[in-house]
Amino acid sequence: MLWLSQMKFGTLLLCLAGIDTAVAICLFWPTTPPVVIQSVLDLGEVVEGTEVQPVLTIRNTTSQPIRCVGADEACGLGCFHAEDLPAVIPPYGELKVTLWFGAPSLNSLRERKAIDDRAENEMTFYFDAKGHARKPVKLTCKVIPKTEPGTTDKNS
Repeated sequence: MLWLSQMKFGTLLLCLAGIDTAVAICLFWPTTPPVVIQSVLDLGEVVEGTEVQPVLTIRNTTSQPIRCVGADEACGLGCFHAEDLPAVIPPYGELKVTLWFGAPSLNSLRERKAIDDRAENEMTFYFDAKGHARKPVKLTCKVIPKTEPGTTDKNS
């Protein structure tokens, strides 16, 4: 007897059992999740008080379309939100999602005790893929001071 089962947590279970025996051999191996998205998006250095628009790529590894129904806005140490959602990711295709990030002031980060002047937040994306409806992405960057015209940097 052969038994296959797709398990919720991303593994495939294959069991082989003899007809006259109570012994079964089960093998586990990972399968590709239907939605692949970066777990961390580091924007590098961003000047305080500026806006940047990084692009996040989301892949569909299935033969069925998957809908990204939206993403929550993340505010705390910097504000992020996603544009162009909801959207459908075609079978075996990609979706490029433009994010918007407004870098906080360094004073604001220091008041909130940010480590190493890093703005960090977690944004959750929502999908209609069964068992993979939520995918968090950690968004991070180092906020650097803006230089005023006519001034020089101490390190130059």
